[in-house]
Amino acid sequence: MGARVLLLEQGRFPRHKVCGEFVSSESLELLRQLLVHAPHGLDIVDRAPKIARARMFLQGTSIEIPVLASASIPRFVMDEALWRAAHAVGVDCRDGVLVEEIRSNGEFRAITSDGVFSATTAIATTGRWSKLRQPIAKPKAKKLIGVKAHYREKNPVLSTDLYFFKGGYCGVQPVDTETVNVAALVKAEVATELSAIFDMNGDLAKRALSWELAMDPVSTSPLIFAEPEPERDGVLFAGDTAGFIDPFAGDGISLALRTGTAAAQSAMHAIAGRVTAAEAARTYRRRYEKQFLPAFHAAAQARGLIGCPRPLPQFALQFLRFPRVARAVFARTRGLQAA
Repeated sequence: MGARVLLLEQGRFPRHKVCGEFVSSESLELLRQLLVHAPHGLDIVDRAPKIARARMFLQGTSIEIPVLASASIPRFVMDEALWRAAHAVGVDCRDGVLVEEIRSNGEFRAITSDGVFSATTAIATTGRWSKLRQPIAKPKAKKLIGVKAHYREKNPVLSTDLYFFKGGYCGVQPVDTETVNVAALVKAEVATELSAIFDMNGDLAKRALSWELAMDPVSTSPLIFAEPEPERDGVLFAGDTAGFIDPFAGDGISLALRTGTAAAQSAMHAIAGRVTAAEAARTYRRRYEKQFLPAFHAAAQARGLIGCPRPLPQFALQFLRFPRVARAVFARTRGLQAA
């Protein structure tokens, strides 16, 4: 859009991240637009396994439902490609740089391990937890951790499979014809390793018997469900920095792409001098609360229902067999209108 952009990254690419690696249908075209300038960027989307159904296994009940065509793309591949795409279009990309603080006094000043930088606007995409935002957990929230690894599995089914159990759940989906991504969210008191998590669900334990580990597992904590915060002191928050949605909704990557785009569009009004940075932040907050916040509320309601004692979760799950109901539920967890 014509702005001079400085992109500061604490780590280095490529790297694995704890993630379901599910790219929902509503964000695939946006991802293609962002990757068009990366070497072989479009191949990453075009060659990715296409997911058109989901299977859920809950307390002895299972169900299969269709979903709009989505993709399974490893973060190890996608994140580096996005970084290369940004560099290719002229972004000043600097890795290995820790942002300690962003101050605002007429302009934004980023205090970093590589010096101090000034800018007209600032967007923070530093994940769930960083020096720029430490969310406060909701009352009585349990400590949650995330664990992920890739496993060898021949000819995995082209579906996103969710295995629920008391204290958490585990998602499985193919990333190629011989590998599945396995990512779990679980209460720390229940389990901390994938091998123990597999035993929490009989269907998952049976499937995991044939798996061979394809990478060293990675983990992350704390996973905190807090009230979303789209901006603070004029700094725009996007992705998990603004709000961490329950991973079973399958919309974390999509929300990152879409909120990042919305933040950039709002920032451009300030960069072009049409509004102040504070006015741009207010515009972004209003858009976020209208377009994205409903998805968090819907996911929280679904999470509460899944955690209810039998037979309520199984009864509710049966309603997803009806296409109109399934479309409405998925639309709500994505901030979209049901078709």
